[in-house]
Amino acid sequence: MPPLETLSTKGSILSILGQVENSFSMYRKALKVSPNFGKTYFNIATGHKFTEGDDCCELFEKAELNLDNLSATDWMNLHFALGKYHEDLKHYEIGFSHYLKANKLKRDTLTYSAEISEEMMGKMQEVFDAEGSWSKRTEVGNQSDLPVFILGMPRSGTTLIEQILSCHAKVYGTGELKLINMAVDELSVNADGFFPANNKILLKFKKEIRMRGDAVAEDLQNYNKKAALVTEKMPQNF
Repeated sequence: MPPLETLSTKGSILSILGQVENSFSMYRKALKVSPNFGKTYFNIATGHKFTEGDDCCELFEKAELNLDNLSATDWMNLHFALGKYHEDLKHYEIGFSHYLKANKLKRDTLTYSAEISEEMMGKMQEVFDAEGSWSKRTEVGNQSDLPVFILGMPRSGTTLIEQILSCHAKVYGTGELKLINMAVDELSVNADGFFPANNKILLKFKKEIRMRGDAVAEDLQNYNKKAALVTEKMPQNF
């Protein structure tokens, strides 16, 4: 990591740890090295609630006057930061214009296609049809009753659900883990995705799923060997 980015990242870490003064010391050092480094402004805005005339206002006002001749990444981060700055000061129209510009720059860096994702979801629905053969394949995968997966979008109440469940003496809550993500990593049994597109590759798929499911159940049990049920609530598990 370049020294400039290291200073800014260290400031962000100190801010997360509650060491606000120390974090701003790092940010000031970063901006002395490069006054146009957009990530530093982004980090400041993320961890600071702006009020009229506070110590950061003059810094951001100067930055807003110097939006030319920046790299695309610095430009994007600075627009995000200025969006937050104006939002805090209730300059909503100006702030929203910065957010729009920042998101346009961010979108230009992505190759994501909603159409490709929709096509894959459609294929998954066809293969794992609830009314078809998959609902009868009770032997596929790990057979343990130990794991309890709490599914839901972020901020939908998954933490509350886990807290309620883990109040029971036989239930242990692990929070958000990456076990499922690691289990399916590199699981690809055909060119169209990680699921079996036809019966010829079904046997390989079943073997892989059982092996990886066993590993997940074992890892969860290791968090609390006495628990009858172990919950996991990573939103992406769906």
